[in-house]
Amino acid sequence: MNDPKGQASEPFAKIKWAPRLQPHLVQRLYEADAKRMPDVELCDDVGIRLYLRCQSILQVRDGKVECPECSAVFDVSAPRHDGPVHCPNKECGWQTTFAQYKKSWSKRRIFPGKAIPAFQTYYDSYPKARTYVEKILLIDALIHSFHWDLEVNKPNRSVANNLIEGNHDDVVAFLNALSGGDVNIKSKWMQTTEYMMRRRKRKC
Repeated sequence: MNDPKGQASEPFAKIKWAPRLQPHLVQRLYEADAKRMPDVELCDDVGIRLYLRCQSILQVRDGKVECPECSAVFDVSAPRHDGPVHCPNKECGWQTTFAQYKKSWSKRRIFPGKAIPAFQTYYDSYPKARTYVEKILLIDALIHSFHWDLEVNKPNRSVANNLIEGNHDDVVAFLNALSGGDVNIKSKWMQTTEYMMRRRKRKC
């Protein structure tokens, strides 16, 4: 079957998710901001990359996938005895299975865990941001957010590990070393990460 552009569709083409950011992009953005020489173009690039990453994370939360052939977004959350789930675009022909869908995001730091409010707030707010200041504040707030254990109201891990390449502890150390964006956010971040890392060590 053909796609809308008349090209042959691959029935099981690989599912694609927005990747995590490379740390050097975030570092360059914050260094420029600390020098009071805001890099507007880089801010837009980082902001959009984070927006797309949040979009992927929220799609996984909702059990949805974006068709790699025609970009239609549809639900694949309920296992169908691992039978094929077809793209709703009748002109497309792409399909997947629940097992393939789960494998596509498993172990890729894309499951939202207990940080949905942080991802959702950024995803809803970023398209409305118009100025550099509005965008950098949203970026700053997002990457300095946490997954929270709702039962005991304690931080479990950094949201940035879902957003920036590297293992959890390396990403936390990277953000600790960054020049502060919002002073209040940075101060609260340092206090929370110190407490969080002590909790994580006790669990080891």
